[in-house]
Amino acid sequence: MRQLLAPEPVDWLREIEGDPLAPWALPFCGPGPFLKRRYLPGIAGWPGWTFLEALVRAWAGGDTARNYQARFALRRLVANLARPSLGAELLAPSLAALELFSRHQAKRVLLLDLPILSRLNQDLEFAANANPQSRYLRRFRAERAQIVRQEQEFALADEIWVENRFAFNLLSARGFPCKEWSRPTRAAAQGDSGKEILLAGLATGRNGTFQILEILKRHPEWRLRVRAGEGLEPAELLEHPQVSLARSFEKVGVVIAPSWVECHPLEVRQAEMMGIPIIATDRACGFSSAKLVPIGDSSALEVAVYEALDG
Repeated sequence: MRQLLAPEPVDWLREIEGDPLAPWALPFCGPGPFLKRRYLPGIAGWPGWTFLEALVRAWAGGDTARNYQARFALRRLVANLARPSLGAELLAPSLAALELFSRHQAKRVLLLDLPILSRLNQDLEFAANANPQSRYLRRFRAERAQIVRQEQEFALADEIWVENRFAFNLLSARGFPCKEWSRPTRAAAQGDSGKEILLAGLATGRNGTFQILEILKRHPEWRLRVRAGEGLEPAELLEHPQVSLARSFEKVGVVIAPSWVECHPLEVRQAEMMGIPIIATDRACGFSSAKLVPIGDSSALEVAVYEALDG
């Protein structure tokens, strides 16, 4: 028997065998994506949780740093309030496991769905220094208490499920028992191949937009597709004549993930499923067969893209 703790709606909850512990769950399905995403047949969440979530989101107000802090605070609250069966294997995500693991007697599995926070801070600092024009790279750092909490979870876990080779190698080298895991991914619509470039993840400085723009200056024939969201950098990116919003994989010849920090972009997993070439740093490659390039190395990225499109 396995119990799955999910402090927020996640796709993997329906794909991993086990009984969900989901405070946000609704036993009915209504119209709109909000209600549909929270519908779990036969599972009722905690009274008042949806209202609490709404209050926290209102406090965050769309700010990246506040959103992270709100998310981490809710995870800690769930870890303190949840009461799983002590004899069941327990799977819990990062920052929502410490109190549960401390008192749980059966197998404890940590699902590392967040970056290794101590390394994340180092990478963000490196990226901020290399990209002083960025307005966002200095806006968030994991707090010391959150880093310590995650490290304690590593120590208590009987097994750590990891979805990135970078994190897998770091934790395995420290003696932690790791297992490769990839979150469920639906294949995107397969269109005709072409020579356009798709950026994996949001178009932000931490995902390499400044380096990509350097390359586009030297290749006016290349076209880049991006996914926009909070933290778009530079702010005028979508006004660039070679950049457009990504709506599909139609005519995409290569997917690039030149991220400065550990992340798990959906487009990398989809490209792997479709056989589209992937170029990535070790922070963003997952367990894919991507061609690796060093962080911040525009020249290496340019050569790799050229070989993928024209080589």
